[in-house]
Amino acid sequence: MKCSACKEMIVENRSFAVHNMVLCEDCAKDICEQVMKRKKKRTAIPDKIKKEVLLRDGYYCRYCGKAVNNDSMVYDHIVPVSRGGLTTIDNLVVSCRTCNGIKGASLVEELGWRLLHPRRHGLGAKLCGHLEKRESKRNGTYWRVVVEAGRGQNNKRRRLIRNFYGSKRDAYRLLKYLLEKGEGVL
Repeated sequence: MKCSACKEMIVENRSFAVHNMVLCEDCAKDICEQVMKRKKKRTAIPDKIKKEVLLRDGYYCRYCGKAVNNDSMVYDHIVPVSRGGLTTIDNLVVSCRTCNGIKGASLVEELGWRLLHPRRHGLGAKLCGHLEKRESKRNGTYWRVVVEAGRGQNNKRRRLIRNFYGSKRDAYRLLKYLLEKGEGVL
């Protein structure tokens, strides 16, 4: 019997059958090495991208909406790497281990799932604020400036409250400043 690759005679019990080909031991080893070299090693997701995805999604699974902690949270590619998906902020979501295991290398549409909107839950929620007029026996009238955001990791509404003794106009300026400063105030 002859090897399909190198056309040399094969010694008995030293042949390998692969896809309608008969290979000698040396050719089979060479082909295996070439296949193993072609497989790309996956690199870790950069910390900068992880932070951006976590800031957008919060500690909530984008598939089922369940709150997750660092132990049960994974970063999942919407379009899997095996299907040509890239490691970008737009292609990554926070997922619980259960949903990630079920999804595997499938597309969201193939499973009939849909991505939950990130702003509905977590840290990426838009800040809102308001003023409250308060009375104090000691200091008279003052303005309570309240800035709020969506629920964070501990599932509590995040809120910043500042008491402002001054005019209503100046209190609005403070509120506007705090809202423009964004997440850093909370």
